Amino acid sequence: MTIIKPHKNFELKHFLVSLFALLALGGGFYILEYNSLVSRRYEVGELKAAVDRAREVNADLKNALYERLDPGKLKPLAAAEGLTIDRNPEYLTFSPWRSVSSY
Repeated sequence: MTIIKPHKNFELKHFLVSLFALLALGGGFYILEYNSLVSRRYEVGELKAAVDRAREVNADLKNALYERLDPGKLKPLAAAEGLTIDRNPEYLTFSPWRSVSSY
């Protein structure tokens, strides 16, 4: 008597196909995530370079500002405009306010 089992190898084939599909999907997902990570690292590098360039520009602007506000250059300009230095400015004196209860 011959016993025919046509579905005997089907379960193994189904398992292997499922395993291959799972591995293929996992590999594809891994590749996409790795590409995303690499592009983010590249963007971070570009942003760091942009920050460095902005710091350089900021340093140049500060140098230009300090050159223009140099007291040695401002005194002749003030003298040419007729300005004098007030040694005792009144806006810096302190006069305590009286409260209503002190009268």
